[in-house]
Amino acid sequence: MTTVYVDPSRSGAGTGVHGDPFRLFSSINWGIATEVLIRRGTTSHERLWPTAPVRIAPFDVGAEPVIDGQGVRNNGIVSQGVALTIEDILCINHTDHGINLCSTALGPLTGTRLKRLQSYDNGADGIAIRPWYQDAQIEPSSDIEIVQCVADRNGGFGIALVNYLTGAWIFQCTADQNGHAIAAWGLYAAPLNTEPAWSLVTGTVYEGTLAGLYASRTLSAVLTNGLPQVKLSEASSMEVVGPGQWKQSGSAVRINIGKPMASIRAICRVAECTSILFEQCRGTRTVNTGGGDGCGGGFDHGVENSEFRDSVFANNEGRGVISHICGSGIKLVRPLTYGNSEGGARLRSTIVPVVDAPDCRESVAVSCQDSYPIYTPRQDRFATIRRVL
Repeated sequence: MTTVYVDPSRSGAGTGVHGDPFRLFSSINWGIATEVLIRRGTTSHERLWPTAPVRIAPFDVGAEPVIDGQGVRNNGIVSQGVALTIEDILCINHTDHGINLCSTALGPLTGTRLKRLQSYDNGADGIAIRPWYQDAQIEPSSDIEIVQCVADRNGGFGIALVNYLTGAWIFQCTADQNGHAIAAWGLYAAPLNTEPAWSLVTGTVYEGTLAGLYASRTLSAVLTNGLPQVKLSEASSMEVVGPGQWKQSGSAVRINIGKPMASIRAICRVAECTSILFEQCRGTRTVNTGGGDGCGGGFDHGVENSEFRDSVFANNEGRGVISHICGSGIKLVRPLTYGNSEGGARLRSTIVPVVDAPDCRESVAVSCQDSYPIYTPRQDRFATIRRVL
């Protein structure tokens, strides 16, 4: 085990040992470092970009180390295809994300641990778990923990998991006053998805073209927001796409929902996002910059078998909590919702009717559990990704 020490407040370059720490993150040899410790009470204006799995945490006594983008750097902490453990760091004033951890073709983010992080006043998301721009991700990320983190006053989402995910636990996290620059929610999870422009081919068959990173992906599903919502099945060929079917050929996708699309949306999902648990979290005072946004928390565009448990959604300009064009197994357990401009909860899945609940200080899930497909873990599905704090 090789521990590297960093003190951004010192004057000399340093050698990276406890008595002579580095001044700059760029001095770190990520090929040998297994632990990077940053002196408490210091502020760095440099981006922290680990290129290998490592634990990052403070040393000494005092306030958490600060990574301050000064409104000119795009990310505070960024990574590509490596699992990190990051503890007790504050990221502020970045033009993009405060913390931006990305899966790539090099690898997923399986085993990532984020504990007691704070991410404030960034231009986009506070904490983002995302794919790396135009890169492809081959394997799903799982066993991700985000524990006791705070993401406030960010321009985009507070905490956003938009990825190929098959297991994440977000515990006792807070997202407050986010979404003031772009359409966003406080606490958010969604798979990789895209909504192409659809043009009529014949009858009720429509075709769209996938662009960017989606052009090289194989779709896993196409979902619509018709009432009742529909999860389309895959057809045998592009030439014969019957009602309720879809088919992909390269970057072209054809769908047939059996009627003119008109106001119906069709979302192309390129990867799973499942087994996501937000537990004892708070999504509050999110700004609504567009219709349907400004929610305290929610699942979007094809999430399945996931839940919000014992969480608070208050004083948001949109809904308290929402499930939008999702798959089966979405569950809302003992929420506390109040003061939300557009109501407490809106739960919508591909195979069940809409459950639309007003703000309340009781569990809105009580009124819909009997008719809603409840996600029941085997013993506790999330036990394998829980750790003793």
